[in-house]
Amino acid sequence: MQAAEPIETIAQFLEWYGREEDRLAEGQDQEAHAYAELLRQRASQCSSMLCTIGDIEGQLARMESGYQAACEQTQSVQQACADLGVRRDQLMLTTSQVQAHLSVYNTLGRISQLLNSPGDRVCLDPEFLPSLTRTEEAIAFINAHSATARDSELFLMRFAQCRMRALSLIKMHALRVFKQLGADIGHAFEKNPSVGSSSRSAALYVRFRASATHLAPLLRALHERAGVAEAGSTEQQVLLDVQNAYFHARRAWLRPYIDDRLKAIAREHEQASDSTLPSVHVDSLRDWCAFMMNVCADEYRIYYDFFSGSADTVAGSSFAMSPALRAYLDSLMTIFHEHVRPIVIHESDVAVLAGLSLTLLTYHNPGNSEVSDSDNDDSSSVVSSRKSISYAPVDSELDAFYAVVDQILRDTQQRLVYKAQSFIRANISSYKVSKDDGAAVARWVQLCLRLRITDPEELVTLVAQASITVDMQQQRS
Repeated sequence: MQAAEPIETIAQFLEWYGREEDRLAEGQDQEAHAYAELLRQRASQCSSMLCTIGDIEGQLARMESGYQAACEQTQSVQQACADLGVRRDQLMLTTSQVQAHLSVYNTLGRISQLLNSPGDRVCLDPEFLPSLTRTEEAIAFINAHSATARDSELFLMRFAQCRMRALSLIKMHALRVFKQLGADIGHAFEKNPSVGSSSRSAALYVRFRASATHLAPLLRALHERAGVAEAGSTEQQVLLDVQNAYFHARRAWLRPYIDDRLKAIAREHEQASDSTLPSVHVDSLRDWCAFMMNVCADEYRIYYDFFSGSADTVAGSSFAMSPALRAYLDSLMTIFHEHVRPIVIHESDVAVLAGLSLTLLTYHNPGNSEVSDSDNDDSSSVVSSRKSISYAPVDSELDAFYAVVDQILRDTQQRLVYKAQSFIRANISSYKVSKDDGAAVARWVQLCLRLRITDPEELVTLVAQASITVDMQQQRS
């Protein structure tokens, strides 16, 4: 290192030496100063970053505060919406209830217009039965809300009048149909008095079954309402009137038909039979029973073609017998009873009475164990042993038939027992062996000996006993 200027004095030397010394010292601390400067810069940057972070934290705190406020407001809005939704549902339910309630009253005009329509075929309108159902629903609704509904008594009275009008229309239509059927059948018979039994049967059954197609729904609706109504109610009275009209129309032509048919069967057997009259009675009774069984079954089915409902309980595949139908079938079976009982009363032949009993036993009710239980005689025991022979089906539709057959069977068996006892007393217990009987026995024994039919010693003993019996009776005489 050379001085810029020549050193001439000690002072210049010291000055130069100081500068050099400072320069050397400064060169040695340069890295430390550079690192310290770097640290100062880093500290300044950190301070700036801290300030920035503080600002960011402030922003985040404000954002969090805003978010919480937004959440609270959102929850408030959601709760308000839920409350509004519940209120809306309540209003919609109230609206539907009001509409349903108003619809009950609004149907009154349409129902009244339908029921007051001109003509005699209002019942056949497709809306007739639904209108009757709506009328009854309206009456039940008004009775349930009579405390809060306005003019409930007025509307209840008007709906009740509509209901009575509907029931009266069903009744009048049914009576008119039954009356017309009776007139048509009578006209057919008067036009051709000599019509055969098959044609009369077709007129009695085919015409009624054809009418049941459109009349049965009305009568079924009436029957269902009468079944749940109180005793003596209007529904039951209307149903009773309709049933009486039906039975009157059936009975007016069926009773003469049955009577004529029973007489015709008896005449056919009398004309076709080559045997004695008693066998004719047995054959006639057999055909009478078969005919009346078919009549009872047909009347049962045709009745339920018109009438059915909750008043009838179902047993197996058949409806239980209704009291009105049972009384009607009993009246028809009375004709059968009037034809059979005189034959039983006036018959005195034991063989014929036995044939009548066996014929009746064939058709009697298999479930009736009372027939012949009190008869302990040999004759009644023979009849009772045939109880297992029965070809009639067990069904409620034949209850009336079984009742009359069992009654006649008991009477026939009683008369058979009486006549059998008389026959035994007259022809068996009081029988006296004659010489001719003894000679016949001896000839029979000799014949058996020749043919070697049995043991000779037994035959000899038999001949001896017969001879002793003949001698004793001769001595008594």
